[in-house]
Amino acid sequence: MIRDLFPDQIEVIGVFHITANPARKPKNPDNERGWIFEFKREITGKESLQERAEEALQQIENSQYAAMLQQQGRSKVMKLGIAFDGKKVVCLEG
Repeated sequence: MIRDLFPDQIEVIGVFHITANPARKPKNPDNERGWIFEFKREITGKESLQERAEEALQQIENSQYAAMLQQQGRSKVMKLGIAFDGKKVVCLEG
């Protein structure tokens, strides 16, 4: 479960969008990290998992999800677009 990976602070927006903003302050202020996960499920068979993961990254950018974390002092935001179909998964970093 994602809450086990990032227990400090998890916010779920919508069904599949997740942000993780750790409450602990790192020793190095240049290492203020936050994470955004956008999940896409491919069930139509019309798109590849690669295309769906790219769509997820584009949604993160278009919706400016990173702005929230940056306003909270996160200088580095990892953006992950994850597409899945059953046990098949593609994960892209943006």
